[in-house]
Amino acid sequence: MKICSKCGAPNSDKRLVCIDCGEVLPDRLSVKEERAYRKDLEADMNDAADSFRLSSSDKTAGVTSIIGIIASVVVMIFLKSAFAIFGFGAIFFFAFSAFMALAPRLLWNFKMFTLGFKFDGEPEPNGWYSIGRIIAVWVLIVTGFCVLFMMIQSASLTV
Repeated sequence: MKICSKCGAPNSDKRLVCIDCGEVLPDRLSVKEERAYRKDLEADMNDAADSFRLSSSDKTAGVTSIIGIIASVVVMIFLKSAFAIFGFGAIFFFAFSAFMALAPRLLWNFKMFTLGFKFDGEPEPNGWYSIGRIIAVWVLIVTGFCVLFMMIQSASLTV
């Protein structure tokens, strides 16, 4: 492996010039230097946090929301009462929570678009944004199940 002295980009041993900046590359790293470089790179990768990575909570919330949508549709089909219309409300809550849980980057981009911010760089959400998103997802899921159960309860009272 060769490391560019100008931009620091790693390059193949076979390259004579840097793939990123075109600078003439120095000699190949020694085995010890390459091992140290890879170890540092791995440590940096482990320390990097991706705000848009789906956590296990996100995946659980997404699956729960999809199950809620399916349950709402099934209940609406089997309940032939005026209260079945509430199923659309439950489906809305579940669909919105699924979107928030499974598409955090799209949600962030939509937020930036709607706010009309102009940034020089690439803004990243802070910790409060991520926590608020997860709380909102679970509140929507619970609300969806409450609407679904109210629909079932209302239908059973009329029978």
